[in-house]
Amino acid sequence: ALRRKLELEQPGGCVWHGCSRPVAWTEAHHIIHWADGGPTNAANLILVCRFHHGRLHTEGWTVTKTGPG
Repeated sequence: ALRRKLELEQPGGCVWHGCSRPVAWTEAHHIIHWADGGPTNAANLILVCRFHHGRLHTEGWTVTKTGPG
C-alpha cells in the first residue's frame, strides 16, 4: 500500500531533476536513513531510479522532500 501511495504521488518516475526513468523502474529511498532511525512512511520516502539511489548513498549527496510528488 505504501509503494502504491508513493507511485500515485510521483507518477512521473524518478524525482532526480532531468531523469526520465519511469515509476516502474524506481526504488524507495529513505530521506532519513532507516538505520539512523528514519521512519518507513510516505513523508520520509521518495522514488528514485537505481542509478540515482546509489548516488544518494554516496558521500556528498543529499535530498530534501518539499511535498508529496
